[in-house]
Amino acid sequence: MRHIEIDLSGSDLHYLPGDALGVWFDNDPALVGEILDLLGINPATEIQAGGKTLPVASALLSHFELTQNTPAFVKGYATFADDDELDRIAADNAVLQGFVQSTPIAGVLHRFPAKLTAEQFAGLLRPLAPRLYSISSSQAEAGDEVHLTVGAVRFEHEGRARAGGASGFFADRLEEDGTVRVFVERNDGFRLPEDSRKPIVMIGSGTGVAPFRAFVQQRAAENAEGRNWLIFGNPHFAADFLYQTEWQQFAKDGFLHRYDFAWSRDQEEKSMCRTKSANRRKDFGNGCRKARISMCAAMRQKWQKKWKPPCWM
Repeated sequence: MRHIEIDLSGSDLHYLPGDALGVWFDNDPALVGEILDLLGINPATEIQAGGKTLPVASALLSHFELTQNTPAFVKGYATFADDDELDRIAADNAVLQGFVQSTPIAGVLHRFPAKLTAEQFAGLLRPLAPRLYSISSSQAEAGDEVHLTVGAVRFEHEGRARAGGASGFFADRLEEDGTVRVFVERNDGFRLPEDSRKPIVMIGSGTGVAPFRAFVQQRAAENAEGRNWLIFGNPHFAADFLYQTEWQQFAKDGFLHRYDFAWSRDQEEKSMCRTKSANRRKDFGNGCRKARISMCAAMRQKWQKKWKPPCWM
């Protein structure tokens, strides 16, 4: 996990608790070089990208999606690869979906070599899109800064280390005092109650706790009377207790009135965030009948599948 602090001085950007920050990033230069080597393309070959004529290496670095595979890419690439196995994968939608989810674009090129021109390869790719991260700070507390809580996506595919596009950018390539292009994505459906006396219940796992740090910071800055209850889960207490000392200080200062934590890998019987939440459903219905219940996206999906309570956000 990376805690990222970005200076917004002079940007005229403003945000509220619950908003997200959009981040534009560059792909990994090593990944760009690997792909061009696999395709036998000269990095200086010029193509059209973003309304400009650019060397293909520069275009792949900043204008095209290289870390998220798609069915359209696999189907398009299969027309150049002339490989029966890849043709069978592309023809079966169920198999194709599984293949796309488990195989990065570079993995496709390694497994099914083909020769394409720079223009042909670029034509198979989607434009590079920004990633949205829940803001983990309140501007009332952070001032000209915005904070993010970023989990670095890392995995291995066929013996080769891979990383997420934006999370790898933050974790491995963005240096301290470096610059990054950002924008604020408003989320008016995910807010603190207008009445600061109203209690809130916040349920999140992993980096899904990020917006709740912003919520409690805002309530502390306003000296709000409403009670705040946090339910948070992660695999390990020692390594994964995000913002531990801050939650402890909020509790000491009277702005975190109740908290429940679940560590899914620290005991023989798994203790998970959704289990903790389920075990507290009577409390939601009784002691917190008038509370605003807020969940991170991952937790909301898990709850909705199983319980479908009447109030979520």
